[in-house]
Order: sequence, then structure tokens, then C-alpha cells
Amino acid sequence: RVSLGFFEYGFVNRAIDLTRKNRDWLMTLEPVIEEKVKAGGDINPLLRLKVEIGKIDDALQSLQQRRLVDSANLSELMALPYDTLLPWPTWDAPGVINLDGSALARAIEADNPELQVLVHKVDSVKARWEVARRKSYPDITAGLNYIVLGDPEVNPTTPDAGKDPWGVTIGVTIPLQLKRNKAARSEMTFARTALERTYEQKLNELKADLRSSLALLDDANRRLELYGDELLALAEQAVENSRTSYEGGRTGILEVIDSERSLLELQLLYWRAAADAWQHRVTIQTLANRPISVITEAADSDEHE
Repeated sequence: RVSLGFFEYGFVNRAIDLTRKNRDWLMTLEPVIEEKVKAGGDINPLLRLKVEIGKIDDALQSLQQRRLVDSANLSELMALPYDTLLPWPTWDAPGVINLDGSALARAIEADNPELQVLVHKVDSVKARWEVARRKSYPDITAGLNYIVLGDPEVNPTTPDAGKDPWGVTIGVTIPLQLKRNKAARSEMTFARTALERTYEQKLNELKADLRSSLALLDDANRRLELYGDELLALAEQAVENSRTSYEGGRTGILEVIDSERSLLELQLLYWRAAADAWQHRVTIQTLANRPISVITEAADSDEHE
């Protein structure tokens, strides 16, 4: 939960920075357009620009409030004072890694703590069933008694005087509570079956969560590559072109606003994908109960073998 909250908090940081930069740049256009209006130009571009800046200011205020909420949630998890405003985290977009779903599934079966608890419960029920089973059989005991007498001092002439006596004892305890023992065995059998079904259900749930997280991680990696390698570069070029065209009087303010808005949306989508990728990695590590680096190293060694 701390790790998921960390990257959510980090995304808010990126969103605030990008939104503020977008607003600041648009505000640099405001005095330019005002001069044009004073010179007799159309006032409509100025109105549109003010509306756009107002919308961005509203989004920025919402992000600032979201920072307070996310900081409070993280502070609660880390037992910090409720009014603590955490500093911005340092993070970057992750690189793309290939994860072996089979190796992860094996790691879940071997190391997931929830499954291990159920395994120990099944073993405990098996042991109690064995105890109940053995109580249904007669309990046979055998013993050997040996007494050291030493040299006789009284009546030494008595036959066998001074000889050490010994004897063998045999005891049989017959179980009389057969129905009670049978009921105990039946109870343990039902308990074992219930726990085994619970184990199977939990294992299926964890594997389903794993498949879902792997699919979401693949989607996040796809979006990172799409926005980072293709669309962001195109959007930045479009912004530069629209700015140049507007300064040269070849286009209107609407095209500038649209290009700026598109760039901001793509930048936010890129960092949303980056945060999602990290969060899905965290989920996968939690399910497997081991670091992803260990999982990938183990998978690589298996492939080499």
C-alpha cells in the first residue's frame, strides 16, 4: 500500500508540474493579445484564452487538493502526524521488462504467505486426524522390572538369597469410546477437505490476480512506448508549429490552445502509464512475495539451462 501510494503521489507531482508549465506559457500570451485588442483587434481570442487559463487553474487547484489527500494517506500508513505534507518523491518511468508468468505462478505457490498459512493448517488437521485414528486401536504397553538386592545379610542360607529379582509386565488398554473417535476422525476429514478447497480457491484467485496484473503491466508498457516514442514528439512539434504560426499571424489562438491542450493530455497520459507500470510491478512482487529482479534472474537462469 505504501508503494502504490508512493507512485500515485509521484504522478500528482508530475501532473502539477506539467499543468503549471502549461498555464504559465498560456499566460505569457495574455499581454500580447491584450495589445492586439487595444490596437483594434478582435476581443474573442482574449476571451477564449482567459477561459482556457481559468480551466487550467481549476485543474491545478484540484491537483493541489489531491496532493493533500494522498500525502495524508501515506502519512497514515507510515504513522506520521496527520498534518504532515510529504516532499515530492524522486522517480522516473520504468524500463520495459519481460516477466515469465509460469515462474511467477510457481513463486506464488512456494512463497505466498496466505497460501503458506493454509498449508500449515492442512498439516495440522492431518496430524490431529492421525491422533484420532490411533486412539481407536488398543494401547499395548510392556515393561521390565529389575531390582538390585546386593549381598544378603539376613538369612543368607535361604534359597536364591542375594539373587536380583526381575519381572516382565504387559498391559493392554482397550478403547471404549469408538464412536467418539470415529466422530473426531470425520470432523478432521471434513476440516481437511474444507481447507484444501479454500487453498485451491485462494490459489486460483492469486493466479487470476497475477494474470490481470501482467496484462495491465503489458498495457502500461505499451502506452509508455506509444506516448514516449511516437505521440509526444509529434505533439511537441505541433505546439512549436502552432506557436510559430500564431506569432507570424498565420493562425488563430484556438489552434495554439488546442495544440497546448493536446500536448498536456499526452504528457499526463505518459506519466499515468509510468505510474501504472510501477504499481503493477509492486502488485506482482507482492503476489510472488519476492523482488521482480529475483524472479527475472531465476527465469533467465532456467532458460540458459
